[in-house]
Amino acid sequence: MTQEGGAPPTPSISRFCSNCGASVDEQSRFCSNCGAPIGLQPQPAPLWAPYYQPQPYPPQPRSSNETLKDFGRGIASIALVLLVLDLILNTAIMIWGGSVVLPIALDPTQGTSLFLIIPWTNPLLTFVDLTGVAFGVYYVLLVIAITSSFVWLIWKSKVAFKDEISFRPLKSGHSPLYIVGTIFFAVLAFDTLYAIVLELVGVQIITPDFPSLEIWQLLQGLAAASVWEELIVRVLYIGVPLLAIDLLSKKMKDPKRYLLGGGFKLGAKELALLWISSGLFAYGHIVSWDAWKIIPAWIAGLAFGYLFLRIGLYASIVLHFSFDYLSVPLDLTSSMLVVLTIGLIALFWEIIGGVYFVVYIRKMILFLIGADKKPKPQIVAKYPPAHQQGYGSSGYQVQQSGQQIGPPQAAPPGGTTHRSPYGRNQPGQGFFSCKYCGWTEARYRDGQLECARCGKRN
Repeated sequence: MTQEGGAPPTPSISRFCSNCGASVDEQSRFCSNCGAPIGLQPQPAPLWAPYYQPQPYPPQPRSSNETLKDFGRGIASIALVLLVLDLILNTAIMIWGGSVVLPIALDPTQGTSLFLIIPWTNPLLTFVDLTGVAFGVYYVLLVIAITSSFVWLIWKSKVAFKDEISFRPLKSGHSPLYIVGTIFFAVLAFDTLYAIVLELVGVQIITPDFPSLEIWQLLQGLAAASVWEELIVRVLYIGVPLLAIDLLSKKMKDPKRYLLGGGFKLGAKELALLWISSGLFAYGHIVSWDAWKIIPAWIAGLAFGYLFLRIGLYASIVLHFSFDYLSVPLDLTSSMLVVLTIGLIALFWEIIGGVYFVVYIRKMILFLIGADKKPKPQIVAKYPPAHQQGYGSSGYQVQQSGQQIGPPQAAPPGGTTHRSPYGRNQPGQGFFSCKYCGWTEARYRDGQLECARCGKRN
């Protein structure tokens, strides 16, 4: 049927976005709803367009397990803030100690000695005595090394720690401060439990006679242990052998890494040197602490060596200093308020440390049995293009009669990728969307969907 006295009308062709299905103006080159480019030629409306109203994808609620982890990280971060405050206090005491230690340099009969730890009857081999100006310079260098290590730790942690302290999901890995602090809590909890067990079985705990030391000896000796022992154990017995091995095998890395640590993978040679150096470190403690100290010193040595390999020398120095100067404020004052405050904080750390000791033991076991090295499932394919396997331009499968039968179902488990046919997920359609980064591709691993971009499980 035609209009009277004229040609038949030209049928209008409605334009719809092939990405989101929204109606698009005939002159538009981009969809006003989702921003997808529109072809220059008009396109007929998809069969499903009249029934589809694009809506924003609702945020997925976090699982109770993930929420609990975020809460646990937040509580640990509060404990880390207390640790930072304690480190600031002890660093200030160490710096103030210069007014006590440096005048001793004027007395030629006073000073200190540098030693090596060797596997011998007497494990401490003294090779030089420092007195006078050399002794004063040595203490200044110790103060610089510890203070700069602490400042660098805070600087390297400032970005990631904001998420940790705010109970939010992490955008990347943990901060160096979080790793150092939680290892400190774990080792502190182990030391406390170990001491309780020794008391219960009747083992006498012999400790150095710290109360008989003068203040300058206490401040200087503990600062020296935090730096010098890291140099002669971690650098000399881990970094230098790794340098020699890599030179011989022609796998030389950046030379400063062998002295400053950080960035090493825990391979066979690294684990062997970590174990041997920790054993020597523990053996050196029998001179002042007796044989009972070997086990806790070995555990602490493993922690120091791990931080040296993975993060750097600055991290192992800060952890060592955290232990050695922990009770120094109590040696400088008899105030019951100070004693009670430090005691309650230490108890808080030990409770948290008990949890993290179990966490780190579990991670160590999984590492040793290789459970964390299983290959990740490969992404085998994305959803097929529109012109393949009977899928229309909308991503919906269409029967021969042209009747829509709904969107394609997600592929079964086994490493295949799950992806929204629109490039983004739509409510109620069963497609994957990462709740951390919004990515729409994932793979199955251990019964859970793992985002193909950020690697986090949903």
